[in-house]
Amino acid sequence: MKDMETFGGKIRDAEGEFAGADFRDEKTGLMFAYDYENKFTIRVWGTTFKPALYKELKRLGVQVIDRTEATALLVKREKEKNASPEPWA
Repeated sequence: MKDMETFGGKIRDAEGEFAGADFRDEKTGLMFAYDYENKFTIRVWGTTFKPALYKELKRLGVQVIDRTEATALLVKREKEKNASPEPWA
């Protein structure tokens, strides 16, 4: 979560949009869902994650293959090696 935040993903309510809400921790700005007492699940701005991650991957020079499932790549690679199509074999 800290890495995603450094990439630009929004994790905390830094602007105080939800200040005073039961689900917001006033010290950290973190917001929680479902169980406000035990605070197991953190609410995030999910719409900021994909653009932030994409920007960081590009910065690192990682090849991004859009609209491709990682498991499809594994199976294709195995088939190309003339091995069993199961990625676990």
